[in-house]
Amino acid sequence: MCDYAHMDWSNLEYFLAVAKEGSLSAAAKSLKVNHSTVARRIDRLESDLNVHLFRRHNKGYLLTEHGLALEQETKKVDQQIYQIQRVFKDKETELSGKLVIKGRSADIPNTKSLQRQRNRAFRQACYE
Repeated sequence: MCDYAHMDWSNLEYFLAVAKEGSLSAAAKSLKVNHSTVARRIDRLESDLNVHLFRRHNKGYLLTEHGLALEQETKKVDQQIYQIQRVFKDKETELSGKLVIKGRSADIPNTKSLQRQRNRAFRQACYE
């Protein structure tokens, strides 16, 4: 029985790397992790799904029927994640608009000093 509630979705990244590269060593190199880490992640994913995703050969790893199906679905998820990142990467994260400070002038000491500090910070941010 599949244990989807406990499946680590980051294992799918390792799965895609092995599927693309054809070997644990090449996948490990592309992911910049240890060979044994990739092997452990693939074993865990297969255990979570209760299927074999690869046929292990001397020359590398070949996808099984289940592996081909998972690859197709995982690529869709990967593409959706990429689209989400693109949407939010371009969003402006800085505040903008007019700042209004209300109160009696006696309660707001030296507003000119505040304006100079704001202008200085703005100019500095523009040149960074």
